[in-house]
Amino acid sequence: MADAGTAFRAFVVAQAGVSALIGDRMIPDELLQKTTMPAVTYHRISTLHHENINGSKAGMAEAIIEVRAYATSRTACTAICEAIRTCGVLDMLGVYSGVNFRCVMLASGRNDFTESPIDGTHELRYVSSQDYSLTYLEAV
Repeated sequence: MADAGTAFRAFVVAQAGVSALIGDRMIPDELLQKTTMPAVTYHRISTLHHENINGSKAGMAEAIIEVRAYATSRTACTAICEAIRTCGVLDMLGVYSGVNFRCVMLASGRNDFTESPIDGTHELRYVSSQDYSLTYLEAV
């Protein structure tokens, strides 16, 4: 079965405005310690399987995907988040990478923060995160 998060990633990195900033560095779960910056991670926060009023499965699910942009400056981080938000992902409707998307929405505003260095350097990593709600058809 196709995975909504993987399909979301494939769509995003195929967009010229995003790939110009991060190439194909959109990685599931966590960054590796020596990952080239800038980069993006994504992970599934939750999945809700919708049910009909009688309790039977409706054949539709909603996944919340957190997308985190990492860069060496706040400006670059913000640019990556905006490129993803405006790349057409909010208009995804239909089948992409085997997943039949019915609706994609921004589930949270951008959250900006920094991470302390973990690799022995003194450089902060700038991080911006946004959550996306992906509604798609699933087999029941």
